[in-house]
Amino acid sequence: MGRIEMNIGGKKIVLNTKDFNEEIDVDDLLSIHYENIPGEVITIPALLNRVGLLKAEAESISKKSKLLLSIEESKFKKGLRREATINSGFFRINEERFKLSEKSLEEAMVLDKVCQTRAQQLIDAETDYETVSVLYWSLSEKSKKLDNLIKGTSPDEFSESIIEGKINDMYISFNKRIPITERKG
Repeated sequence: MGRIEMNIGGKKIVLNTKDFNEEIDVDDLLSIHYENIPGEVITIPALLNRVGLLKAEAESISKKSKLLLSIEESKFKKGLRREATINSGFFRINEERFKLSEKSLEEAMVLDKVCQTRAQQLIDAETDYETVSVLYWSLSEKSKKLDNLIKGTSPDEFSESIIEGKINDMYISFNKRIPITERKG
């Protein structure tokens, strides 16, 4: 189970959620299974929540990668500026001498292996975030379509047509159906 700890308004809040257990067939997840519309409807909020939390985590990783790249670039440029201060406005890379300028700093930074690695990590993190975002917004659209499909269905009709089984990476099971009119609370 995923555990998310936050500090909001001076209060510590802990959210628990189930992680995805296996590889997910995205096409299946985004398809509407007409044989079990009620099952789709009751599982989509939890699924949206799980993907929303995944989206938030991917965004956080992306922002951290961006910060790490900025820090690395700043350290690299600072080191070259220091070297240029000591060496009459010049710095060396691979025994080649360069005059200090913003353009020469940028070119040297782009060629630096550590900066290249950080930049690639940022690209990967941003790609992951965009992929999860697309999934989240697609699931939101699916949720809206499901809402339209069940308009006019009575609660008893809805509950009677739920089918046991796996749907949206969740299992639906029940022992005994209780008609809505007999439920308390």
